[in-house]
Amino acid sequence: MKHIIPALTLLKLANSQIIPDESSWKINCQTITSPSTQPGPAFTAVQDLSNGQYNIIWSSFSGRYGAIAGNGNYGSNSDGSFCDANTNSSYTQIAENGIFGWPNGVKTVPEAVLGSSGYLIVADGFATPTTYDGCIAIIDTNGNQPAAASDIQFVTSGCGQDSPTTTYFYHYVEFVDMDNDGDLDILTARASSKTNPTDLDPANLVWYQNPGTGFSASAEHWTEYVIESSNLVCDTGFDILTYNSKKYVVCGGFGSGILAVFSADSTNPSDDWTQTSTIQADIISPAPADNGNFYFSQTWHDMNNDGIPDAIITIGSYGINMGKLLVYPGSDVNGVLTLTEGIMVYDEFPVYSSSLGSPGEAFPFYYNVNDEENMVVASIMVSGDDDGNMYMFDPTGYTDPMGADFNWEYNMETIMKTDTKTPAVLTPLNAPTVGQPSVVDLNGDGCNDIVVPSYALQELIFLELKNTRNCQHNSVAGERLFEDDFMVGFGF
Repeated sequence: MKHIIPALTLLKLANSQIIPDESSWKINCQTITSPSTQPGPAFTAVQDLSNGQYNIIWSSFSGRYGAIAGNGNYGSNSDGSFCDANTNSSYTQIAENGIFGWPNGVKTVPEAVLGSSGYLIVADGFATPTTYDGCIAIIDTNGNQPAAASDIQFVTSGCGQDSPTTTYFYHYVEFVDMDNDGDLDILTARASSKTNPTDLDPANLVWYQNPGTGFSASAEHWTEYVIESSNLVCDTGFDILTYNSKKYVVCGGFGSGILAVFSADSTNPSDDWTQTSTIQADIISPAPADNGNFYFSQTWHDMNNDGIPDAIITIGSYGINMGKLLVYPGSDVNGVLTLTEGIMVYDEFPVYSSSLGSPGEAFPFYYNVNDEENMVVASIMVSGDDDGNMYMFDPTGYTDPMGADFNWEYNMETIMKTDTKTPAVLTPLNAPTVGQPSVVDLNGDGCNDIVVPSYALQELIFLELKNTRNCQHNSVAGERLFEDDFMVGFGF
């Protein structure tokens, strides 16, 4: 990338985090990400430079600041640090401030989407009077840095590019062939509100059809397809997979409090999601009477190695109930995927005010880069969001190495705490918030490392295992755990 912008201070001692004595993890290094007056990183993505080095991309936001930025090159150094004082001592502003009011998920665009590499996609917006006009946009990082609005392709309307302004905001995107034409389209959830993320109308799943014309900042918006059965159900998080040649979307509404699975009905045997009226909703859990199910993240993964996908679900606390982590086991009924009753993994994440919550996102986690291939039962990594902690839930109570007798029991470990001398009353301005982590084997030792974005401390914190003797050396230095985010990266 070009136009490196010096940061005020980049390398710090690990004095703002606490690693519990019993933790299996340690802080390898950490870097400052933002000007001292601006918020820190919230969502992260990893960019592989194909030389054993990595860039870290992040979004950050507040009422008056929305940034997409990144730095690198992270990897193996002679002193054992993932961070290099020379190469990590600056950061790149990828898009001009003000284009995105509240940038959320950011990820690399697979080369198959646009026919070439070097692109990032951003989901933007939130339910406030100044940030409700969100969008989904693609940034060409091979071009001007920082990118102006005229350098960006807007997949949707919004982000100040249309008059009148839109009222939709977005958090995540996934690249999936939704119409079976061989190229990758964009699936997302969107919602509309100017003031309250729990009072939404409309809110739905929507996907955008790839026109197959490559990147163009002057191109028309992609054609949208709204899934009618998802209205006032899906609004923030979701996940999608293909099982028995059929697409399934799991989503839980932050505003609706409903958990559901969506798939094509029997009148759509080709599984073509342009036929939106054929997409049916299987309500797994209706909204509770207290409206306390603030679904945060939903992730498909086979957690017990039985060949059937399960769903990892988090529910934020947000002033009503303690936050929860659940797993909904998958069930195959005559070849059709559904979810059975949820199993409570942990239900004691702390309660703060209605504007703060815990936990955040949860992901399947493998300590060794080869564990998934070797059918090791996955752990669950959880971001504590506004409590400032990182958690690991390790499967226990089984003897079969592949988990044939696994009974959904986990041991919880707090692997990192944020030490901010927290005041008696937490607010969004002083909470020790951590964001969406990334997982990557940074030094090629065969063990996965964790990149934690500290929104509160304006830092990236790099965690590595204290004991790596059971790791199998990776001959190609650095291997991503989440391959769907992989692309050949560009250099900073």
